[in-house]
Amino acid sequence: MSLYGGMSMASGSNSCLCDLRSDTMTVPDDAMRAAMVAAVVGDGVYGEDPTVTALENRMATLLDKEAAVFLPTGTQSNLTALLAHCGRGDEIIIGDTYHIYCDEAAGASVLGGISMNAIATQTNGAVSRKHCWRAGDPVGRYARRC
Repeated sequence: MSLYGGMSMASGSNSCLCDLRSDTMTVPDDAMRAAMVAAVVGDGVYGEDPTVTALENRMATLLDKEAAVFLPTGTQSNLTALLAHCGRGDEIIIGDTYHIYCDEAAGASVLGGISMNAIATQTNGAVSRKHCWRAGDPVGRYARRC
């Protein structure tokens, strides 16, 4: 399991302001359960789910974009973002404790043909500019688009 800031495995407590690890961390209250029961559903692939369509339209409006797409999982969202920014054979520089690198079954590499160059993550979860610069090989052994 990768490391999550503020998570104490011994106590099971989490001091993060917002824990976005998984949908399994969300415990719905009565109002949320009632909303799920009352939701009108349909086939989202064919644009027939009014709830998803309303959510996508609302997000597009809030972000001043032409359109939005609902992605139900973080793994799907991460892979979609990587595929939008990188092509086959490209390389990403990534922290060695980041979820994409540790926990997503190498989807970037297997499905996208994207090489992951993992570098040391600092105690605060960030990667240093110096390590990124060195990993990126700015003098050009290889041409990188990402």
